[in-house]
Amino acid sequence: MSLRERGDFVGRVQHVAKHQVGEEEQGEDPQALYPLLAQHPDSSSSSWSELKLHSPSPPPRQSPSYWPRMDASTTKAAFAILSWYGTNIFTVVLNKYLFQMINFTFPLTLTAIHMLVCSIGSVFVLRLFKLVPLIPIERQKLISHVVPLAAIFCLNIILGNISLRWIPVSFMQTVKSLVPAFTVLLQVIFFRQPSPTLIYLSLVPVVGGVGLASFTEVNFNVTGFTTALVASLTTSIQSIVSSLILTGPMRLDSVNMVYYMAPVSFILIVPFAFFYEYTRLLEYDHTMYGFNYVAAVLLTSGAVAYLLNICTFFAIKSTSPLTFTVFGNLKVVVVIIISVLIFRNEVTIMNGIGCVVAIIGIIWYNSIEYQIKEEKKRKSLALEKETPFDKATSPSNLRKSQEVELESILTSDKTDD
Repeated sequence: MSLRERGDFVGRVQHVAKHQVGEEEQGEDPQALYPLLAQHPDSSSSSWSELKLHSPSPPPRQSPSYWPRMDASTTKAAFAILSWYGTNIFTVVLNKYLFQMINFTFPLTLTAIHMLVCSIGSVFVLRLFKLVPLIPIERQKLISHVVPLAAIFCLNIILGNISLRWIPVSFMQTVKSLVPAFTVLLQVIFFRQPSPTLIYLSLVPVVGGVGLASFTEVNFNVTGFTTALVASLTTSIQSIVSSLILTGPMRLDSVNMVYYMAPVSFILIVPFAFFYEYTRLLEYDHTMYGFNYVAAVLLTSGAVAYLLNICTFFAIKSTSPLTFTVFGNLKVVVVIIISVLIFRNEVTIMNGIGCVVAIIGIIWYNSIEYQIKEEKKRKSLALEKETPFDKATSPSNLRKSQEVELESILTSDKTDD
């Protein structure tokens, strides 16, 4: 075969190969793609080798992937949620460990240590490393707005720690499911602000579940139950007061809120801790575990409590309000299960049913609340399209407003829950 004939032959075979190359991916014999080569009288292994050098090679075969690809935003959101879960669970379990295992029964002192560590941590995060933007507040507004809120904030944490001393974590988490019920009740009594009928209906299983869990709780303690109940009421008051005081430029995220409130809370709580617990603290026997171990656990508890604020902040920033709400509901279930597995507190069938009913009510309530907020957001955006553009109602600012509002509702979960 002359060189010209060989070139024409290879060109025709390449033309056929371009139209049939897809068949090779389905397992066909590669030589079946080139029928002209088989019909040529000079067809040989050398011709086939030459053809492979000139013909286009099929794309590499890829193995099927059975897992969805995770982009950077999804990975960031998953890490933020896991960090939020980890710090929240570790904070609650570690506080209960201090009260039950190490017998460090000083809730006021523990809260003071937490506030001190949070104050120091806030300076590092906001001032030194500048991981979160600092929101400046005037001195006058700091005194008139932040100090009263810090008092409520401090009381809420103290009550939560006292309840942890006397009742199991699972029971305390169940009782704190009453926070939405108290919030709705306070809004009706003091602000004459009624809620939709579905909101009231969703609170029926919450109240009923908590009641059933309380009556069937094996480790029921009046002091622990009362303080957990009052802590739920205080949390509701704190969320309402936050929405009234921290408005406009005073809106604070969880990290900035702790930055301003932790030092004030520490100053407020130290006199009470000294008056009620100083004498017993001097008599505390730490020889079983050693002073260094107890001190290390206390500091670790404070550090993790502050990390919870950071993780809450980034979880809200990295996820949508719906995702944060759903995982917030699931978090309660995870905390209860892990605490039962660690501390082995007895849970009866009726007690478990009451807990489940209360959690179902909370999930229902949160889903209705989310739908109401989304409807308000859609109406606000529709109104924005009809009116001239205003920065105060831009989608980005609406998003920030929604995030801060969500944070204010969950402020009680940011330190000791």
